[in-house]
This record gives sequence, structure tokens and C-alpha cells, in this order.
Amino acid sequence: MRRPHNLPRDGVGRDLAAAFAELDLAHEWGDGTGADGAELDLAAAELYLQQAVEAGALTWADQVRYAVARVLAEKDPDALRGELLQAVALQLGWLYALDRRATWARPIPRVSRRYRRRRSRL
Repeated sequence: MRRPHNLPRDGVGRDLAAAFAELDLAHEWGDGTGADGAELDLAAAELYLQQAVEAGALTWADQVRYAVARVLAEKDPDALRGELLQAVALQLGWLYALDRRATWARPIPRVSRRYRRRRSRL
């Protein structure tokens, strides 16, 4: 099976490769972001997130809900990519946390110093 974009070779990478194989990515779909009501969804997700933080009951689901609401409310195509990357990184973190709970052995992948330096220069 061909891996898209050098996925990690761990269990998550294999699962992602299988999920990519099931998707039909050949179509050129519109983004569907910035739609009417997306700002209201974002405001509701932000309020829910703040309440969870104040109550000390923040969960992965709360954070993902907020990140996805930010993606869907984004109207600028250039900023959309950054929002998508943030949402995907958060979801991958959640996925690794689920796997860690099952095995208690796999750490969250760290960003290399080289990448952080290169990213800060941009």
C-alpha cells in the first residue's frame, strides 16, 4: 500500500494509510468554510471551551470541537491551511493519547529543534 506523504511507521501511520486508502481524494471539492452561521458555532465552541477550563474539566473533545469550529469559520484561504494544521495536530495528539492509554508506552512525538528553528525564521 502506498503511503501518502511519509506517514510515521508506527500503528498510527498504518491506520492513517488505511484511512487515506478509503477516501476518494481525487475530487476537487470546495472548502465549504466561512459559511453563514460558522461564526455562531465558533462563539458557542469558544464559550463551551472557556466553561470547561473554568470548571477544570477540559477534555480532548472540547479542544477538538473548538479547533474544528475555527477551521469552519475561517474565510481566508491562506489562514485556512494553518488552522487545518492546528486542528489535525490536536487530533493526532488525541489519537496518540488514546494509544498511550492502551499501552502506556508511546510518547507524543516531539517537534525537532531543527524544525522549530526553521519555522521561527519564516
